[in-house]
Amino acid sequence: MESIDPKETAPEEKVMLSTSRMLVFVIFLIAAFGISGWYIWDRIPNSDSLRKGTTTDEGLKNLISEENAKDSASEEDVKELIKAQMPSLTREIPADANADAVSKITAVIKTLTENYDYLQGWLNLGIFRKAANDYNGAIEAWKFATILRPKSSTAFLNLGDLYGWYLKDNAKAEQYLLAGIAAEPNSVYPYYKTYEFYVDIMKDTAKARKVLQDGIASNPDSSQDLKTALSNL
Repeated sequence: MESIDPKETAPEEKVMLSTSRMLVFVIFLIAAFGISGWYIWDRIPNSDSLRKGTTTDEGLKNLISEENAKDSASEEDVKELIKAQMPSLTREIPADANADAVSKITAVIKTLTENYDYLQGWLNLGIFRKAANDYNGAIEAWKFATILRPKSSTAFLNLGDLYGWYLKDNAKAEQYLLAGIAAEPNSVYPYYKTYEFYVDIMKDTAKARKVLQDGIASNPDSSQDLKTALSNL
């Protein structure tokens, strides 16, 4: 009798084994394509044009390029609009300004000519022009600073100080001081500066008390100065 090799698999078993392997392989391919398809779709920009059938690689590249171009153009447009409001840097320095003021104004103008977006430069230019009794020049510099950084209170408060304590225009002073609070509601100093204006210039205790209370409510963990001022009213 012919011996049978125990390692040799029967034909029927070979067929079943091949079928099983094929099934596993098919399932693997389906899973792989499913995962890769999800991965690619998940990273395609969520745009109407893609949903409407922009499916080629070239179409996708063109769409992304167009969207990036729009974003860049929009940012550049904003910068140009801001720059268009920049005051002239060739404004004359008062003839009676002392040598120190002239030197400082000249130096900061040079800096701003090279970089108009430098906030501290505009704040300093306002300070130097104010020191040279060029109040209009200071106003121009600080107003532009509020345009550059509308979320910074410093230029607003400087304008409020100039209008309130020097130009005696209480309406504008209050306007800019309150704008300073709106710019940085979680900072204590704008409230304190406005409180000083109400007490020293307006002599309005009610408004002074109200602004202190607002400041304390907005800054419960860092408002000891405001609490002290309120208790002294």
